[in-house]
Amino acid sequence: MKRVLLAWLCISLATKALFAQPGNYDIAVSYGFYKAPSYKQAVNKTFLAADFDYHIAKRWTISSGFVGGQFTYFEDWRSNAFTYKSATNAKGYESHLYLTLLYSIIQSDKLSIQVGSGAGLFTQRLKYPYAAPSSGGAPSQYGGQVFTAEESFSLFELPLRIDGFYMLNRRVGAGLKAGTFLQLNRPASGTYFGPQLRVRL
Repeated sequence: MKRVLLAWLCISLATKALFAQPGNYDIAVSYGFYKAPSYKQAVNKTFLAADFDYHIAKRWTISSGFVGGQFTYFEDWRSNAFTYKSATNAKGYESHLYLTLLYSIIQSDKLSIQVGSGAGLFTQRLKYPYAAPSSGGAPSQYGGQVFTAEESFSLFELPLRIDGFYMLNRRVGAGLKAGTFLQLNRPASGTYFGPQLRVRL
């Protein structure tokens, strides 16, 4: 997680340096619901997002950002430990680091609704029960010790997002943030939705 946040900070600083000219910079933080629809019996949890936006023109914005989400689900493929099918037995942690180009479909002095896409890096970590066989080779429910196993991987993805916000004054705005991610060979990825607080620098 620390390395992902450090990478996001580097991208943010690089974006600012690359487009260093008079303009508006925004820092936005968001918090809300996170959903992972491709997992069995997934229970929605929360996400936390941070974005650094540079407004390069009246309707165009370049944004670097980070979304971290979590969920619980029922793992019946990686896990060999006995668990009732009606219960969740595993946890998932997903992080998305991205650079997007946004276009404001509605733009005024106070109100802005912007949509966009770009490129991103997805990292996932799963934690699930794994049973070591007992001394007699019996399944875990007959005496084998159960451990927590972890599995993680990373891949490139295509982020899709929409932000809508209203500037309460020259510096502070409030709104909503939502989005999803397109990934190769994964039919359904994480989606998120929640309120956003924005500060204009």
